[in-house]
Amino acid sequence: AFFMAVAADDPADAAEAATHLVKVVGIDEGKGDEALQWAAHAGALLDRLGENQGLRGAALAFNRGWLHRVRGDIELAIADGERALAIRRELLG
Repeated sequence: AFFMAVAADDPADAAEAATHLVKVVGIDEGKGDEALQWAAHAGALLDRLGENQGLRGAALAFNRGWLHRVRGDIELAIADGERALAIRRELLG
């Protein structure tokens, strides 16, 4: 899905696919370093879209936070979890 979205010049769908891959690759498959690369791709696309503070940004922070938790990086996990929560509270009340 990621590569199809990139080929179609659809950064929103590409960002969502990369965000999902953070979970699938990092948590489900246990490939944390590769998942962090997907997180970087998603973050760059969200920057391009101006959506790092939107719900897509919250989803990325949430998935990245879980990845950090699984990897034992508790401080980073807490920071990303708090970021995801803050964005959602700001947008959804």
